[in-house]
Amino acid sequence: MITVEAKFKLEPHKKMEFDAGEEITEWNYWGINREKRLVINKDFLSITYIKWYKSFDDLKSEFLTIVNKLFEVFKDIQINCLGLRYINEINLEETDPLNWKKYLDNNLLSIFNIAEDKETIARGFNNLVLN
Repeated sequence: MITVEAKFKLEPHKKMEFDAGEEITEWNYWGINREKRLVINKDFLSITYIKWYKSFDDLKSEFLTIVNKLFEVFKDIQINCLGLRYINEINLEETDPLNWKKYLDNNLLSIFNIAEDKETIARGFNNLVLN
């Protein structure tokens, strides 16, 4: 078990001070034009795209190349969780921003029926967790 005690010091109009009590090595790698960043430390691996990736296939391929190389180099590596988050960009040509019927099944759109005044909706998420 690892216990980390962190201390923050916040004062108005001053730089925040942070003391984690533990030194952690973190490796940061950047793309040629600094359009993406790979971060590896003892707890996680993260790939952040500063500019959008072109497609899910490109994102998945690059992610799997990195992960497979880590498994190849570090034979005893243990992973608790491995995930890939892809954000689709959908350009709607609809005049009604809540009209997603062409793109999503109606069963997924029921969340929009909750609000009486649709103008008050800032964003909507559906979440289903099963055991």
